[in-house]
Amino acid sequence: MLNDSMSIGRKNTTMETEKAFNDGVQLLKRLLEVRDPILGMFNEWDDQVDDSDSAVEKLFKSLRKYSEKHLSFFDYCTLDVYRATYEERLKEFRNEYSDSNNQDFISAEIKRISHLSTIIIDGHSPKKLEYSVREITNFLHEKSIGEDMSHMSGKVKWTGNKAELMELTKALIEAGVIEGTQKDLVSLIESAFNFPIKDFDKSLRNMIVGRNHQRETKFLDKLKDAFYAYTKKIS
Repeated sequence: MLNDSMSIGRKNTTMETEKAFNDGVQLLKRLLEVRDPILGMFNEWDDQVDDSDSAVEKLFKSLRKYSEKHLSFFDYCTLDVYRATYEERLKEFRNEYSDSNNQDFISAEIKRISHLSTIIIDGHSPKKLEYSVREITNFLHEKSIGEDMSHMSGKVKWTGNKAELMELTKALIEAGVIEGTQKDLVSLIESAFNFPIKDFDKSLRNMIVGRNHQRETKFLDKLKDAFYAYTKKIS
């Protein structure tokens, strides 16, 4: 009986804490909505509103701390919290807007957070918030690219073999015609063609060694011949 009472007590305390967090989020939102235009219009009153601004900043920091600890989403959360709650919020969005797709959610999110880095608290924009907005925006752009690739993968297919795709990929990297890391480029090509390349560097070395220095550019030579044949057709 005692254990049941303690369990109920902990549950009630958790619910009360979550309610306090949600109430705090709404309060911060209202304070920022009201104070931003006031600070913009009456800068000469700065010395009269320090105490109130400090209270806003304290509330902001407290909510961020709670959000990180409990992975609770709110507008000014960190990337880790945003990433952890992304799928759940995407599902809620799709349920609310039945004809929407994942890209609709991503676009709505990018638009929603675009103004967050301009939020002013105590006369400045918190660096932590600026960095979070930047990283969350990058995360959303990556998600957007992933969605585009998933749609393309059903329409575009790599019909060559793994060795040919690795040779082409490495040639693009070494030629320096594409900016980005090798890891990112390999991942992009894997997604575009829905063709996984495991242990890229090791597989590439084994392929080159296996050719025994005979036609190291076997596939690139094939491409060159094919393009040369095309130019002859149209010339």
